Amino acid sequence: MADVYFINGIKLDETEEHIEYVRVRKSVSKENFIVPRKFVAQLIQTGVSFKSRYHDGKDWHTGADVEVYESIYLRANPNRTAKDNLRNLPQI
Repeated sequence: MADVYFINGIKLDETEEHIEYVRVRKSVSKENFIVPRKFVAQLIQTGVSFKSRYHDGKDWHTGADVEVYESIYLRANPNRTAKDNLRNLPQI
């Protein structure tokens, strides 16, 4: 099975319009890294898998697949769960 990375936090740009940085961790690790959104977009375009990950106050849950749109932006694959949308993740 290929490695999966989780996005579990975001930092918006100054206008609060776009995600500028994301907090990520490898599925088999507890160590988090804060990296530019553009870097994650490039990794996804090369086949690296990212998923959203959110905490409901009690447990961590794996959310939707993260995809790239317009070549540089990130979004969670649309589904019926608002909690796993990237904009609903904690601000870092």
